[in-house]
Amino acid sequence: MDSVRNAVVSICACSLVAAACSALAAEPALCGALRVHSPGVPAGEVLEEIPVDGPRWNARVPNVDLDADGASDRILLFRNGSPSKFPGDFDEAEIALSSTGATRTAVFPRIAIRRLRSQVYLVGTTYSDARPTAQLDVHLLDRRGMTKVCSLSIPVR
Repeated sequence: MDSVRNAVVSICACSLVAAACSALAAEPALCGALRVHSPGVPAGEVLEEIPVDGPRWNARVPNVDLDADGASDRILLFRNGSPSKFPGDFDEAEIALSSTGATRTAVFPRIAIRRLRSQVYLVGTTYSDARPTAQLDVHLLDRRGMTKVCSLSIPVR
């Protein structure tokens, strides 16, 4: 009976390890880079910031073709302008694909549009008031619109 129980425990442990490894392997490079960033270095520094046109509080991300149809897609950022980690109004991003006209909207306390290699991501940041951490919600922007790829908690200064 002990040998059967040990075999079942071994199989379960191997399955859990395999599932965890599979999940990490499927995770985009961006999420892995954010998970292992150096302490004291803001996580956003592993990403290339995409320049925006217009004022900080109402901007457009130019020259981004998410759906690969040869035409620029529209990414508008409506920011609250508050320097606080806990703003009264949240940031909003609106993404519109030129090929289908489909739109997606995201709302977070802080929003940034970043690039890692050739992929474009929306990073929504929510700061914790109880701990020196921030929750990052990372969304891939592509021909499907906006797809959440990972969520992680990181230390902040």
